[in-house]
Amino acid sequence: MVASEKLYELKVTLSQVMLRVTPPGDGRKANLNDIQKELNSRSIPYRHNDLFEIYRRAADKFELLSKRETEEYEVIVEVAHSGLEASLKVVPPSMGNSKLDYGMIKQALVAAKIQAGIQQDEIRGVVENKIENKSVVVAKGREPVHGTDGWVDFLQENEDQDDQDAQDEDGQEDLVDYKELNLIKNVSEGDLVARVHAPTPGEDGFTVLGKVLKARSGKPARVRAGKNIKRSEDGSEIYAATNGFVVKDDDRLSIENVYVVDQVDASTGNIRFAGVVAVRHGVEDNFTVEAAKGIDVGGAVGKATLKSESDINIRGGVMGGTLEAKNNISAKFLSECNVNAGENVTVRDYILHSDVQAGKTVQVTKAFSGFINGGITRAGDMVASSNLGSDVGEEKTQIEVGVRPNLRQVFDGLQRKLQRNQVVFDKLSKNLLVQQIQREKQGEFDEEKQESFNKSLAGARRLRDDLFKDLAHYHDMANELAQSTMSIGIVFAENLTNPGVTVQIKFSRVTIKSPIVGSAFKIMRGELKVQDHDEAMKLYKNLLSKPQA
Repeated sequence: MVASEKLYELKVTLSQVMLRVTPPGDGRKANLNDIQKELNSRSIPYRHNDLFEIYRRAADKFELLSKRETEEYEVIVEVAHSGLEASLKVVPPSMGNSKLDYGMIKQALVAAKIQAGIQQDEIRGVVENKIENKSVVVAKGREPVHGTDGWVDFLQENEDQDDQDAQDEDGQEDLVDYKELNLIKNVSEGDLVARVHAPTPGEDGFTVLGKVLKARSGKPARVRAGKNIKRSEDGSEIYAATNGFVVKDDDRLSIENVYVVDQVDASTGNIRFAGVVAVRHGVEDNFTVEAAKGIDVGGAVGKATLKSESDINIRGGVMGGTLEAKNNISAKFLSECNVNAGENVTVRDYILHSDVQAGKTVQVTKAFSGFINGGITRAGDMVASSNLGSDVGEEKTQIEVGVRPNLRQVFDGLQRKLQRNQVVFDKLSKNLLVQQIQREKQGEFDEEKQESFNKSLAGARRLRDDLFKDLAHYHDMANELAQSTMSIGIVFAENLTNPGVTVQIKFSRVTIKSPIVGSAFKIMRGELKVQDHDEAMKLYKNLLSKPQA
């Protein structure tokens, strides 16, 4: 009997009898005889056909089995399984003249233990509009509102803007340089790199039975400060303590000033970084690396561009690259390169067909076989290589020392500018003279000719003033070049200087006609002379050891 009772349920009210039958399963099935016995024991009238239909359907929901005679209104209240909603249904009496009033509904709600979220307007509508035999929701609970977890805005991430920039004003995609991947988000000292948002508290809910549904509060965002990071007093803002790029490692945030990459190629695109760039392997053709604090390359460099406000160190060779450094540049070899260093260029094996400039020294360090061949090598103080030029072919090798390379370039450029402007000024002067003669013969010019004459005269005066300024600058630079004592001005070729090599020290120049062994070139008593290598090297080292004024 116990087992079958769990498989059906009777709900008897003043006006009706409801039956719910559980569908059969797992060898269990409601017993029809048990249902009939209970109905008979409770003196509940019913139609057998109605009972058999509900039993057969076994729909697992309450269905009307029979109606009961009643003289009073019946208010049936049902609470949803979640407890978040209660509804009532008013069943009118089958006989008599009973009237529905608010008190009946209130009594039914109290009996059903409805305590919260009661909808007074809905209840009033049921009474005033005499809504019968229809379920009406008259109480509503509220789901708990859980708090949101804290989160972090990383202000340096701007991929959406990058995508937007790839389109023009008409919404059409521009041609995109896929070497410019912008993988590094550079930050400067003091930049706001992240903002930490606090979690929000939760808001409790409730059921119509008055039970409180507790809400969860949000969890704080977890951010640990790594190196080169500082936070505001309340911890809501994170700043960079140095130049570099933002690194996120799980919940740890730091600013790194060394950016490490295996290879610079299509996977990385061009690299521009405020700190040091360390490339484990090499740099492929047509890519650019720019780093404020230095560049270190473990392998070879192709026809790429490397620029640094500090040093560039390349453990492999460079084939056709462009190198610019404010301080020093070093490499295994340079072939068909353009190189400009503010201080020193140091190459282990050779410099071949390259344009190399250094504010202080250029050195090829490999003993006996190291060489400089072809191109132009300029240095402020000294050029040293075991061999200069080649005994094979007719390549011209030009070595210039004793003057800061940039100063000579500026001086040469100024000289060319003076020559161009002088030609233009002479033409303007002749044209003005012709116009002046015409005016003297014809009398006054008409308005149009006079305006043209005035414009030409004003242009000539401006050009004359520029010529005077540039000429004064030219003489100042010429004096600086002639009287410069900042450069030692010496060229060392420990092994061999080949024919065809041109050596220029300050303003003196010589082209080698026959091989010279173990030599040094320097200015002695105002003339460019060839000196024994070892003797010159001793003097040079002694000079370097003396304290500078």
